[in-house]
Amino acid sequence: MKRVLVADDHPLVLSGVESVLRHSDFEVVATADGGPAVLEGIRTAKPDILILDVNMPEPNGMEILRMLRAKGDKRPIVLVTATISDPAISEALELGVNGLMSKDCAATSLVDCLEAVRVGGQWIDVEMQKRGRDHDRQPKPSKDDLLGRLTPRERTVAMLVAAGMKNRDIGLELGVTEGSIKVYLHRMYEKLDIQTRLELAMLVHGSALDLKKAP
Repeated sequence: MKRVLVADDHPLVLSGVESVLRHSDFEVVATADGGPAVLEGIRTAKPDILILDVNMPEPNGMEILRMLRAKGDKRPIVLVTATISDPAISEALELGVNGLMSKDCAATSLVDCLEAVRVGGQWIDVEMQKRGRDHDRQPKPSKDDLLGRLTPRERTVAMLVAAGMKNRDIGLELGVTEGSIKVYLHRMYEKLDIQTRLELAMLVHGSALDLKKAP
């Protein structure tokens, strides 16, 4: 029986996955509601397969996929998500994600997915696979072009995020509330077609634009 770690920040989703796997050949040995708990569960429960929510509290599913692959950890990872951007799909496939599916089809397809990945196969939602291929065919904008989509204030926020500042500290620096910074970041993520602070920081560090001049 394969040992599985399941991570999602919604308790009902965790319960649903556990229910789906209860009478299968996959034993849930750990659950997690965010990235830090996933990393602890990997260390203590030693799962064979990870089922990760893409959008759980950071490090999210994508970031954990990056981290483990960078360390040479090849254990099967299945990403389950309600929403995911085309660039994230493309990156996940490039990193060798073993499974990728919408939460909508997890109840009917998760066991089939796990059966495929446990023997070295790959199970990717057909629509997501198409979106990833279509994205790869498109000309890629430069990092400067992407950051050029931001307003001057958004560029300032981006610079402070890249400097490692937290939302509360950025709000104090700019004289706005922490909630306002969250709104800024949400809007920036949509403009840049990204999902995490790490991706934003990487864009800033790789850009030739002088963001320090942003008012």
